[in-house]
Order: sequence, then C-alpha cells, then structure tokens
Amino acid sequence: MRSRLTRKLFSRTIVFPEDVKERLRKPLGLLVRGRPEEVMLQLPQLLAQLKPSQIISVGDVTSGMLLELGLRPKVMVVDGRVERRRYPPPGSSGYETVRVENPPGCISAEAAEMLERALESGEYTMVLVDGEEDLLALPAIYLMPDDAVVLYGQPGAGCVIVRGGRDIRRLVEEIMLDASRRT
Repeated sequence: MRSRLTRKLFSRTIVFPEDVKERLRKPLGLLVRGRPEEVMLQLPQLLAQLKPSQIISVGDVTSGMLLELGLRPKVMVVDGRVERRRYPPPGSSGYETVRVENPPGCISAEAAEMLERALESGEYTMVLVDGEEDLLALPAIYLMPDDAVVLYGQPGAGCVIVRGGRDIRRLVEEIMLDASRRT
C-alpha cells in the first residue's frame, strides 16, 4: 500500500530542470572512485561491512559488476545503454524481467510504480527501461528498506553506495518536491 507521500512524490511524470540535475551530479552516498575494474576490487569488502538486507542496482555497468562479483541485486534497473551508447544488459537468468517506459531526464509515474512493485514482490527482478534509467535511483533510494543499499554509477567517477534510512529519504523527498514544483 503506497503512503500518501509516496503517491504525491511519484504520482505523475516529473521532468527534472537542469539545476536539479546538476545538484544530482553530487553523489548521494559513498563514492567508490575508479574505473569499473577498480571499483570491483573494493565493493565486496564495503558491502560486507554494510551487511545490507538487499542490494538494488541502477545502471547497466553497476548491475553487471555486481553479478560478475557474485553479488546478486534483488532489483536491477537497466536500459541497455551506457553514456547514451548501446550496451548489452546484464544477464537476466533467474530474474523476472519487466519493461517500463521512462523518458530521459524524467521519472515517470509508471516507472516509479513498477520499481515499487519490484521491491515489494520479493522476487529477483530486472526492470528493463525503455528510455533512461539514471534518475530511477531516486525512487529506489526512497522506497528501499532502511537496511538495504542502492548502488548506481557516477559517470567518470565510479560507483555510489547509498544506505537506506530516514535522512536519505528526506533528501530524496526534498529533491523530488523541488523538481515537481517546476514541472
């Protein structure tokens, strides 16, 4: 059952203004710096320290890295693109695959709802996005359990690990409300 606030935040497609997108270029959690192969060396130890109840990944490279390490995300959000170039989505063996549309620079209500369903289902789910998946890290962070983590790529810098909790939900709420006021 969606809370009133969740319905308010994700009830319609939000087009993100440039200044809000610029604000999101700053990592929302711990930035693990380096190229994918360098990040892969650090992730197992960092995740072992955090002991998350589940991992949610946003992005094709991030999801692929986790699978390659044997760290199976509960939910993977991918779009088959990396920096606007085609990129083969990670293997989906053992995952229920659902498709959703999410235009670039936006969070569609449909995509946020599909993500919420995937997180609540208990099934291993790959959300395959037609459009762009980057901003879907926000509803994933907002909706994840407190003891879970979201991992997403930070272009040109590395991978970000965000731990769930009240403070990060408040930050996402603030960002979403700021973006939605101007849409």
